[in-house]
Amino acid sequence: MAATAAAVTVIAWPTQLVRAFTENLASVSHTAKYLQLATIDPLLQVPRVRTVVFRGVLISPAPGTSSTSERIDAGPYAVRLVFVTDARSNKVAHLLDHGSRSGTAPTEACWYMPVTREQFRVSGAMAVILASPRGAAQRAQTLRAELWRSLSPAARAAYLAPQPGSYFPPGGPAPATTAPVAASLEAPQETFFRART
Repeated sequence: MAATAAAVTVIAWPTQLVRAFTENLASVSHTAKYLQLATIDPLLQVPRVRTVVFRGVLISPAPGTSSTSERIDAGPYAVRLVFVTDARSNKVAHLLDHGSRSGTAPTEACWYMPVTREQFRVSGAMAVILASPRGAAQRAQTLRAELWRSLSPAARAAYLAPQPGSYFPPGGPAPATTAPVAASLEAPQETFFRART
């Protein structure tokens, strides 16, 4: 797992985000679940942006606070946006590299909600939760497994496909995909990870 850092806030933007997301997702268009995520390329020191699928929000009292209220606007909270991606992707390398050097992996997410005509930009530090043979924090691994189970079979099968960013020559054969075996898709693949900012 990369370094973790929680974004602490006392304003109600998470409530606004969840409301806008829910309203937009309920519409005919499901574009609200797609957002742009930027990381820093550690080699070139330039931003890299890609589209990811928003998987939810985790909200808990901020470290060092004693708030027991479930209301977001009642006190300082740690807010984490949740995404999943292929561990072989460049974004993971960017996050892990920055996390190992500085203890944080700076990221920024931006998405537009077309129905409510709202744009949200959220910056923070990204944490990466990979499969861990040594056993990472149990709660993190449990959440990773729950996210895996929530994916459709087609989405799970994508983690058995060729590495993201692989080159396929124009006019060449279509990329070979691994025919998923049902048993191989029951547990999270090594290439599946959960990220949060």
